[in-house]
Amino acid sequence: MLRLNHLFGDHAVLQRDRRIPVWGWCEPFRLVTGKLGGNRAVICSGDDGKFMLNFPPMQPGGPYELEITVEGSDEKLVSHDIMIGEVWLAGGQSNMEFTLTQCESRFPGLLDRLAANPHIRMITVPRVARLNRMSDFTADWQTASIDNFGYWSAVAAVFADRLAKELGVTVGIISSNWGGTVAAAWTGRETIARNNAYAALIQRDEAEFSSPEYWADIPADMREIKANKNGEPPLPPQPD
Repeated sequence: MLRLNHLFGDHAVLQRDRRIPVWGWCEPFRLVTGKLGGNRAVICSGDDGKFMLNFPPMQPGGPYELEITVEGSDEKLVSHDIMIGEVWLAGGQSNMEFTLTQCESRFPGLLDRLAANPHIRMITVPRVARLNRMSDFTADWQTASIDNFGYWSAVAAVFADRLAKELGVTVGIISSNWGGTVAAAWTGRETIARNNAYAALIQRDEAEFSSPEYWADIPADMREIKANKNGEPPLPPQPD
C-alpha cells in the first residue's frame, strides 16, 4: 500500500535552500521514516493513511536516493537519481503547451543543444479533467532526451536550459498546461463560489453532473472526457 506522490519518483528535482516536503500514503497511524542525502525524517500517517515528511533545507547537489520505510512492515520505496536544485511550475494554454518537437523545423539544432544539458528535467502533468480535487497524477520525471521531447513544453525547456546554465544547478520543471482553458478551470471551487459571476454557474453545473441522465451509458474510459466540458481527451501515455 505504500506509495509516494509522483512528484517524488526517480529523477525528481527538489527545491534547494527550503524545507523539503515529501508526501504519500500507507496504512493509517504508522510511523514513516524517510532518508534523503544523509538527512532523516519521521512522521505518523493520519487516519486516511496520508503522511508528509519534512526534510531540512539542502544545498544544490546530488544525485541522492530517497528511501521511505514503514514501521512494522517490510514495505520500502526507493527513488533514485534525486537532485536538489531549482523547481519551477510552467502553466498556461497552447503557447506553453507547444512542444519541442513541434518547433524542431524552425529552430535547427535546438533539440540537440537541450538534450546535451544534463541539468534540466521535466515532469508533464497529463490533461485530465476532474470534478473534485486530485491528490496525485500519473506521470514521471524525465531527463533531457530527444526521445522525451515530444511531451516537453518548448518555452519551459528553453527557460530551464538558460536558468541551469546561469545558476549552475539542476532545474526541474513541473509542466501543467491545457490549450484554450480559462483561468477559472484552474481555480478551486471554494474560491470561484465566492465570485457572484460564477456562483450560479457552479450550481447549474453541479446539478447537471448529479443527474443520472448525465452519466447514463457512459463507459468508464470515457468519464474523464464527459467531465471535461470541451470534450478533449487527455494526452496519450508518455514513453517509458
